[in-house]
Formats: sequence, structure tokens, C-alpha cells
Amino acid sequence: MYHKNENWIDIFADFINFFTTSLLWYLREGSKNRIVVYTAIFGDYDDLRPPKNIFRKINCVDYICFTDNEKLRSDVWDIKIIPGSDHRSLRLCAKEYRIFPHKYFSRYKYSIWIDGNRELFCDPRYLILKYLKSENFALFKHDLNGSIYEEGAHCKLWKKDLEDCINSQLEKYRKENFPAHFGCAVTSVILRKHNAEEVVNLMQKWWIEITEQSERDQISLMYVVWKNNMPIKIIPNAGRLNKWFPRRCHK
Repeated sequence: MYHKNENWIDIFADFINFFTTSLLWYLREGSKNRIVVYTAIFGDYDDLRPPKNIFRKINCVDYICFTDNEKLRSDVWDIKIIPGSDHRSLRLCAKEYRIFPHKYFSRYKYSIWIDGNRELFCDPRYLILKYLKSENFALFKHDLNGSIYEEGAHCKLWKKDLEDCINSQLEKYRKENFPAHFGCAVTSVILRKHNAEEVVNLMQKWWIEITEQSERDQISLMYVVWKNNMPIKIIPNAGRLNKWFPRRCHK
């Protein structure tokens, strides 16, 4: 049931935290508000991994995976088979689900997006209670790249997109005086009150940047946040991201 490297102290602490979070959630949210944890895997790019055992059956949390792989199976995730896409790449197809949860989850108040190569080792309710108190949008600080200009340089170095495309995008941002030290965030995990009007508007603007500029969404997100003067919660990383959402290699 648990990973082999866990001891009984850790397991006991998990149960204490679980029941404490359950009580806090009920006191703040009652029994109506729900969370959807979701991902998208296209092109058989990742293995779908279940959440840590203790978090698999929380009454107010559902797990949903969008995929084009008809052979994908899970005892935890609700698999949604998506036929062929009109997008220019499978990566862009997955990003549509990442960016537009309001289109698919109107009955949920909260959503947590996780990339297909990450696992869930944290109670989703804890994340919502802690990081979506006043803001409607939260993600983790990028520990390596301090700006989207550094992110763009990293993407060019590792050939994650066409160099001319990235250069053109960053030059556009410079001409608009986007500040060099506005920060950079990791988009592999996103917490949202996705039906909030300001979040829907931000996501629509973000999608325009991704489809008209580079597909590398970490380059454009903070620009869109700045351009729209949107308050968001940046979660200090310091190892939290990889502790709560361990990253595995793609296939």
C-alpha cells in the first residue's frame, strides 16, 4: 500500500495530517465544493501513475485523465478518451486541457492540473486550503530560471522550440517593457478556482500567446499575468514541488 522507503512514523503522520485536513476542509468548504485533479497524456508520452494510496479515495476529490490512448487503464483515474485533434501538435492538444479547465469542469469549484509525468504525494485539499485563500490562481516558483528571459534562453539551449520563434516572442515582450525580474513559474502543477471570471480571461489570453508565439507556456505565462495585472499566488518551491509531486521520466 505504501512505498517501501516509508516508515511507520511517516505513515502515522500521514494519517494525522489526513484527518486534520479533512476537518479543516469540512469547516471551510462544507460538503458541496469539490476538487478535480486532472492531467492529459497524448501520444503515449507518459505512464499514468496513481496518487499516493491515502489520497486515492477522498469524497470531495475526483481524478480525471484526458488521453488518446484507448489502452490506458486505471483504478483511480477516470479515463476520458479523446479522438484525433486539429491542433498542430500533440503537445498543444494536451495544453488545451491544461489551460481551459472551465470548459470541462464547470461543476467543480477547484482544479489542480498536474503534468502526466508527475505523481501526487500531497493531499489536494491541503493545497487548496493553504494556497487558494485569497487568490484564484497559484503555481510554484521556478527555482532555476528567475525570469521568462532566462526560461527562453533555456528553451533555446535545449532546442525545445524554434530559436527564431522564441527570439521574436521575447523581443516583443522587451518592446512592451516587460520587467526582467518579474519572475518565472513552473506550469507542471497549477491550482485554480477555474470558473472565476478573471481566471477564465487570463487563460484565454495565455492560450493566444501559446498558439501565436512559442508553445513553451512558461515563457508566456508571467507576461500575461503582468499584462492583465492579475493577482496570483506564487508558491515558494525549495523542494516542495518535487516532494509533493515527484517527477518521473517520460517514456
